[in-house]
Amino acid sequence: MAGGLTISNIPSKRPSLANVILCAANPEETPLITRIRKGKKLTQMDHKYFVEIKPARKSAGATDGEDVTAYEGGGPRKEVEIRAQEFRRTYKVGQQSQDVVEDAAVPDQMAKLRLDYGKEIMKDVEARALSSTASAADEGSPGLGSRMGGLGYLLSASGDSMADKPIPTEIRIPSDQRFTDTLANLDENDINDLLQSRRELTGNSMELLALVGTDIQRRFDRFENYLPDVSSHTTTFRNMSNQTSKREVRRGIRFYESSFGSVELIIDDFLPSSKRGYILDMEQLTWLPHGTGAKRTPLADAGGGPRELLAFIGAFHAGDVRSHILIKPSDE
Repeated sequence: MAGGLTISNIPSKRPSLANVILCAANPEETPLITRIRKGKKLTQMDHKYFVEIKPARKSAGATDGEDVTAYEGGGPRKEVEIRAQEFRRTYKVGQQSQDVVEDAAVPDQMAKLRLDYGKEIMKDVEARALSSTASAADEGSPGLGSRMGGLGYLLSASGDSMADKPIPTEIRIPSDQRFTDTLANLDENDINDLLQSRRELTGNSMELLALVGTDIQRRFDRFENYLPDVSSHTTTFRNMSNQTSKREVRRGIRFYESSFGSVELIIDDFLPSSKRGYILDMEQLTWLPHGTGAKRTPLADAGGGPRELLAFIGAFHAGDVRSHILIKPSDE
């Protein structure tokens, strides 16, 4: 018979994985807010900027001795207004949980919450910036403060109603830079049509960033993998070496090269739909901050434990929206 001290006699033993906390359902990346340029500090909750319409080409020839009778003053400038928004997260730890209870996984509960909600508030900003939600004025009620408009709202078509801070019709995103057919009909020709239209309008073929939902990514993954033979009504597949029609390997598209621009694709988990996509000129996008980052404010402890407010104020500035492309299928 075994004797002595055994595991069953040690109630105070700690689990070997007590210092590991796992959560699979927790998207971390915020590629828009991470990559966006930081602009000048906000001094108001409303911000105004101007977009210029360039003059048309002149092909007339001046005759000999012709005097100047007219003058130009640059293209007209259209006013665009946007709103800033304050994002908040509050958190609290019980007094005993913070100071008495020993947690092998988290030695400082308040520090962990501070770190966690610093990430969560940036996800809130990302989700709002990528949404189709309209901007709105401060209504003076909790939760109804000044609200910034998302990209889906800012990329409204000319005929769409924009209830708050409408972008002038003359500088809205053109219809041929918006894909609004069904997702099943989105193919490589459509993407090239969108990129070509953008190139013809802006005059440049840039390196663009595509923030896409998972369903849009799958459509890109089909590009140049399918080799249709129209005459025989058959389809074969390329492999990674692009040399045979075997189907054993297929490559996901992360960089798409077009004659009208290079596109880097990133799946963004904070888009309003897995069928939504934005192809963005990052040179046009700016985040206008109120300060250097999220501001942490300790709140009064009423006896139940420490608590804090984390606040982040800023405005999403889309620049000249004609430089972007919207993919918003009708069956989104």
